[in-house]
Amino acid sequence: HQYDNADRKGPRIYVGEYGCNSGVGEGNLLAALSEAAFMLGLERNSDIVAMASYAPLLFNVNDVAWPTNMIGFDTSRVAPRSSYYVQELFAANRPDQSLYTSIQSDDVFALAGIRNSTREVVIKLVNRAAVPHSVTFDLKGLPKLAGRAVMTTLSNPDPGAENTVDERDAVIPVEASVSFEPTVTLKPFSLTILRVSLPTDQQ
Repeated sequence: HQYDNADRKGPRIYVGEYGCNSGVGEGNLLAALSEAAFMLGLERNSDIVAMASYAPLLFNVNDVAWPTNMIGFDTSRVAPRSSYYVQELFAANRPDQSLYTSIQSDDVFALAGIRNSTREVVIKLVNRAAVPHSVTFDLKGLPKLAGRAVMTTLSNPDPGAENTVDERDAVIPVEASVSFEPTVTLKPFSLTILRVSLPTDQQ
């Protein structure tokens, strides 16, 4: 909620060099999910927040200068951390218009929006809890959504899971085509992104 009450008549905001670096190892899933929740706040306030930058970006695993980083490498291998995948997923699923979104849960963060280029509703959900959460959508003001949806999930049962050059796939996005339902169950410690097309007569 950092920018929810920002002055809409003041200068636009550039959030530079943000990232979670406390109590999250060298950049684990818990860090990535906290960054995702923060980024939902940036998107929700995109009328005033113009730009944002994650930092630090690259590190040699044999010469670590900062406690957490986005992409590790050695002389022959590269390991994007889960924070990298959060950035990638948000960039690939950026709405042009954010919709007013409220949720009745202390463990789930959410934002819905419309992507004009593909005429899709994009729904992003972060579950920070160690248990699954069932979420029911009430999309007021939109036509009834149905049909297939693309669901992308970034998760691991262990919030301390980290991608390393030795284990690059501990936390990676998994994409699936699913039937869109008004209720979805979120995996523990997960970022879930749903994209569903608006009805043809609404395009």
